[in-house]
Formats: sequence, structure tokens, C-alpha cells
Amino acid sequence: GARASRPLPSAPQAPGTDHPALFRDLLRTSRVHWIAEEPPAALVRDKMMECHFRFRHQMALVPCVLTLNQDGTVWVTAVRPVRALTPGQFAVFYKGDECLGSGKILRLGPSAYTLQKGKSKSRVATEGSGDGPGSGPTF
Repeated sequence: GARASRPLPSAPQAPGTDHPALFRDLLRTSRVHWIAEEPPAALVRDKMMECHFRFRHQMALVPCVLTLNQDGTVWVTAVRPVRALTPGQFAVFYKGDECLGSGKILRLGPSAYTLQKGKSKSRVATEGSGDGPGSGPTF
């Protein structure tokens, strides 16, 4: 039978809401639903495209780079870590005022907290190596 759900391991508790464990700059979406073209020509041509995204209706747009995967999913690399990204929410992509489309957030990259901890150790094996957005140009 189904057991009562166990509490999930939580991020280290810290006063305030700006703890680095809440911030991430990398996420992967499900296959994106594109509105105008499927997917934008620039993204198909270059495999990467600069645009903006948000995952809550009222939040400010965040500059990002999309990296297209062969299965139609995308990696979203934000120019700065974003607070409270949550799997299951939808990332909505914009170019200027135009809404390009959206995809459900499937997984997140390491938190700023994890990355800061990792810097204090010697080289830490990266989680899911080979599964990230490649070693293309950085913006």
C-alpha cells in the first residue's frame, strides 16, 4: 500500500528569503510549445538564442540563453541566479514584447548554495555531467 509521504530533505534554514540555496541559474524544460514558429529559426540555426523568461505572472523578465536539445526540450541559462525556480511551473519565453512560447520546468541545475560549497572543496564532480547545455560560447 501507499505509505505516508516522507518529508523531503529541505535546504539549510537561514533567516530571510535570500539564502543561496533558493537561487539557480540553469533549468531544463519539457518540449516547448512555440507560438509563432516551431521553434524559432535563430534557435534552430544556432542551437542557442538569447531571449527573456519568467515563471510567475508578475515577475520581471530575466535575460537568458536558450539551448535547444534534439528532443525539443531546452536548457535555460539565466544571466543571474533566479530565486525559487520550481519544477512543474512553466517557463515563458519572450523576445522583446513577443511571447515565443513556454515549457514546463522539469529539472534545475545546482543551487548557488551548492556551487559556493563546491568552490570551497577541490574539484567536485558535476551532477549529471554531459547532460548540460554544452560548452558553447558564454554570454
